Amino acid sequence: MNFQFSTAPKIVFGPDVARSIPEHAAAKGNNACLVTGNSPQRIQWLIDELQEKELSLHIVSIAGEPDTELIAGHAAEARANNCDIVVAVGGGSVLDAGKAIAALIPNKRDVFDYLE
Repeated sequence: MNFQFSTAPKIVFGPDVARSIPEHAAAKGNNACLVTGNSPQRIQWLIDELQEKELSLHIVSIAGEPDTELIAGHAAEARANNCDIVVAVGGGSVLDAGKAIAALIPNKRDVFDYLE
């Protein structure tokens, strides 16, 4: 059996590493799609610090399990806002949505073209 596995080039893990998100984000892009749960005010500190780094923000709130229509819509909005980086902070649905949005921003075909 042959296969390849690709993952993020850098994973940062440990106590208080969330405080380094603005620095990492600013080094990667200028227009951020910030994917969060249904209460973005819970991470207002992050919103403020990303804006202090002069990042333009497009905030996406995910409540519950996202479906393909929701993801496609958010990806189109992020693309329209010229997002060049995706930051996802939250639980599993938020992280899954962030990964899917990040994959679809540069890929403009129908979401089902990329699913098995």
